[in-house]
Amino acid sequence: MPLRFLTRLTKGAGHYHIFYIPKYVKDFYGLKSGSYMGGVTQKNGLSANYRIDLSTYRDTLRGRVLESAGFSKSIVEVWMYPDTWKPQVTMDSTKMSILSGKQCEKKYVPVASID
Repeated sequence: MPLRFLTRLTKGAGHYHIFYIPKYVKDFYGLKSGSYMGGVTQKNGLSANYRIDLSTYRDTLRGRVLESAGFSKSIVEVWMYPDTWKPQVTMDSTKMSILSGKQCEKKYVPVASID
């Protein structure tokens, strides 16, 4: 059974709309940052499936869906299945470490001489 709530879409970066999940919804359902299967139902009754990405923002969660989900400043019904949660993918800090000086040495090779 999906959980449902009403929210307002706002223009986000790129081709995405963002929305905020009310704190009482987050606390009641125990939502966490990550990704959920779900969808958006617009005011005119059109509904579409989307993967909904949630990230923490201050005391609540911020959701992100494609801009085809509706218009900016429109109120929509967001529905998602809590059992389809996938954690956010993060890079390990050891993989992102800067290589030591010997490994980063650049060797310049002349392309052509101008004689």
